[in-house]
Amino acid sequence: MPTNVGRRLQRGYWGTVLRRFLRHRLAVTGLILLLLLVFAAIAAPWLSPYNPYEMDVMAFGAPPSPDHLLGTDSVGRDVLSRVLHASRVSLLVGLGAVTLNVVIGVLLGSVAGYAGRRIDSVIMRFTDMMLSFPPLMIILVLVSILGPGLANVVLVLGLLGWPRICRLIRAEMLRLKEQEFITAATALGVPGPRILFRHLIPNAFPPVLVAATFGTAQAIIIEASLSFLGMGVQPPTASWGNLLTDAQSMGVLGSMPWLWIPPGLFIVTAVLSINFLGDGMRDALDPRLRD
Repeated sequence: MPTNVGRRLQRGYWGTVLRRFLRHRLAVTGLILLLLLVFAAIAAPWLSPYNPYEMDVMAFGAPPSPDHLLGTDSVGRDVLSRVLHASRVSLLVGLGAVTLNVVIGVLLGSVAGYAGRRIDSVIMRFTDMMLSFPPLMIILVLVSILGPGLANVVLVLGLLGWPRICRLIRAEMLRLKEQEFITAATALGVPGPRILFRHLIPNAFPPVLVAATFGTAQAIIIEASLSFLGMGVQPPTASWGNLLTDAQSMGVLGSMPWLWIPPGLFIVTAVLSINFLGDGMRDALDPRLRD
């Protein structure tokens, strides 16, 4: 096929994907909300009215006011500033963990699907073994061994979240290997690594991209859970999860809602927006749907 014809077909395909995505209202809404959260995280040093670690000795546990729009915590730190800076940490955990998931899952799944036979059997049995363990329990054990902290949380979530992506891309590899363009490339003597990285992985990647969006939301929730339990990101570094630790007290739940409602809303907004985005991408990339 001439190169210019192939390029026109590729542009037509991605144009169809874009039109499908834009018709998915929840997905577009999720994308806008996610971009706003990312902007808030990047611009946190400029948007924050106060230093997130600075304590106001005259406003311990103060309710929302013109001076502190979302109030202060029990030691006088501005809640709005801490929530904005926490966005950077929580989103970084989600993106960092999913990046590791995708890299490991794509490499192992691609090798398993393309090589087949014994290599496929060994990789998939190891993947099945990883899937058989209760994930939260393993995460708690590993974090307790390595110690709490941002880097360790990202590392643990990244090393334990790849099996589903591995199985997904292996299935795509097995399907794509039977396609005519792969048969033609093999007949022409194209080297195996070139077929794998130039033709197979790019064509198998759209479903992985959808899975990665849902994995990002899951990583944010797990990080929030670990931080809430005191095993994730450690104070004074703010994350959405450890901002909720003050809500463990019944007195705080009833009398100081400004301590737990803002980080809770940020978590809900982030997870919902990422899930809406993933739903829209899944529908847009589904070849069975008509334009």
